[in-house]
Amino acid sequence: MDLTGMLSQMLTSGDALGALSEKTGISNKELTSVIDSSLPKLMKSLTGNASTEAGAKSLLGALDQHN
Repeated sequence: MDLTGMLSQMLTSGDALGALSEKTGISNKELTSVIDSSLPKLMKSLTGNASTEAGAKSLLGALDQHN
């Protein structure tokens, strides 16, 4: 399984999906659809950003802001 699939599985199973659904007010089915359609695009953008030294530093800086 690829990273996108693993993230999707983690976010759409068990307590994580219920917590996200409760917090956003979106049904589990709709939320699963949003996650499954958004993750590949997000991962593609992150990969593109991290493919350059400047982009990777920027991404690391953003991640450091959200411990």
